[in-house]
Formats: sequence, structure tokens, C-alpha cells
Amino acid sequence: MKKALDHLLWVWQGKPVVLVRYGGVAAGARAAMACEPVLIALQLRVVGLVPIPLIDQLLHSLGGGRVLRPTEPVEHGLTTALDALHRVLQPERAGTRA
Repeated sequence: MKKALDHLLWVWQGKPVVLVRYGGVAAGARAAMACEPVLIALQLRVVGLVPIPLIDQLLHSLGGGRVLRPTEPVEHGLTTALDALHRVLQPERAGTRA
């Protein structure tokens, strides 16, 4: 991931980022914590975080593949992060204040 970030730095610089972390009980918390200072140093803006703990329990078979069926807290975290991403991507309206 770091190689991709370094390679595409000029394309991604200043862009908003939502970190989606998943795994066991901690849901990749240490990986996200290690990644955040790197993103900030590369002038990327972390605007949201979606933890998906115990992801194996949320994956279900469907048509030969697997689909994520999120719990209510996971769905809420995803909605909150996408709303934050949407807000920062909206062009500022002339004459209005946020």
C-alpha cells in the first residue's frame, strides 16, 4: 500500500480518505493507526473510519461468492463515513457558509 501511495502521491495529494478496517475483534485497529500518520504526511485527509469487527461472521455464501451482511453498527459506521466523504467532495457554494 505504501508503494502505491508513494507512486500516486501527486494524483492523490489532498484527496479525502475513508479507512475501512476489518478482521477479528480489533478489526484492524493497529493497521489503521499505523496508516493514518502516513496518509497525513502525504497530505491526504482522513475523513472517516469504518471498523468491521469479526468480519467472518458477516460474510455469507451467495451464488458461488460471498456477500457482506453488515450489522447495524457496521452499517451506521459505513453510512457516517460515506456522508463525511460526500460532504468534503461537495464544491463550496458561493455565498453560503458551512
